[in-house]
Amino acid sequence: MQIMKILYDPQQHFHTGFHKPMIDYGDRNLQFTKGHIDYFFPDEMRSPGGTDLSKEVLMIGSMQGTGEIIFSPHTLITNSIPWVVDVEHVDWFFMNDYLVIPEEQYIFAWKKKIAQKMLQSQWCRKILCRSNRAAESIKHLFKNEAIANKCVLFYPCQPVRKLIQNEGKPVNLGIINSSYAGYYRKGGDIALKIFTSLKRKYPDLQLIYVGPMPPKTFIFNPYKIPGFIHYDNLDHEMLISEILPKIDILLLPSRADTFGTVVLEAMSYGKAVVVSSGRHVFGINEIIKDGENGFVIQHPSDNRPTHACAQKVNIGEFIHKTEMLISNFELRKKLGANARKLIKDKLSTKVMNRILRSALV
Repeated sequence: MQIMKILYDPQQHFHTGFHKPMIDYGDRNLQFTKGHIDYFFPDEMRSPGGTDLSKEVLMIGSMQGTGEIIFSPHTLITNSIPWVVDVEHVDWFFMNDYLVIPEEQYIFAWKKKIAQKMLQSQWCRKILCRSNRAAESIKHLFKNEAIANKCVLFYPCQPVRKLIQNEGKPVNLGIINSSYAGYYRKGGDIALKIFTSLKRKYPDLQLIYVGPMPPKTFIFNPYKIPGFIHYDNLDHEMLISEILPKIDILLLPSRADTFGTVVLEAMSYGKAVVVSSGRHVFGINEIIKDGENGFVIQHPSDNRPTHACAQKVNIGEFIHKTEMLISNFELRKKLGANARKLIKDKLSTKVMNRILRSALV
């Protein structure tokens, strides 16, 4: 089989948890080469103040480098060679943050028109959708058959790692918040409430918290609670090789999320996971079956935009399901084993590279 040279940008919108496994454990016939995207609009990589968004934001640019086909996360490409784009949600063509403003305030007609023309072009081969919700969002916005036909379901993938299930004490809860993800959006406060609530009943319980903490936090100081372990930020390799193996139950209590790739990383080790789901949190709930390979906690519905943080969270149910896993190692073991089997059967790098290869030809 002929080797295909793929050009990508390892900096702009490159997600270490999602894209790196695809490249590191890729098909030997897919050769990834580093390039660089030059964006056309000066503001597309930032959102001023986190409260509003520049009207100029549109993820469109030109890839610099040499390759036969371009792989582009979230960005519309103007090069006259074939390209594929992977998308978490259609909104991310037009913004770079989670906002409360409605779509019509940032997806203007001129931006939609440009995006539609680019996605319809002969050079755009496929739109790799990280979830069914991502595909639905594209089809709903453009209502264009040619664009809809280019959509391919392309879940994040993981290598199948060594099964590590720790029996005995202490039980380690874990939450992983990257530096860009945000304490509130990722539910850092919810994880702390789960931990402090259950700590009274399970004195040996520990919480491994990875990610920055806000300078002014709570009515209590978590650093004074025995068992609270904090890493401000970690190299991704250290997270994978040293931290995740120590975690027994991974929490993803996000208020807004388009997937939550760290959940797959934990599942690849056979870890039990408890994740949120709802209007603002999706993707991961498409692969986790509640009570079978993890627990899924539904946020109460609200009328906020899809890309906004959920107003209400079901903390009581999070605490209940987490306690079930703390008190029952066999349940942790069962859910974790089923989670790892799912990675092996449907979400392995081997499976996803087969989909990627067929999308590129």
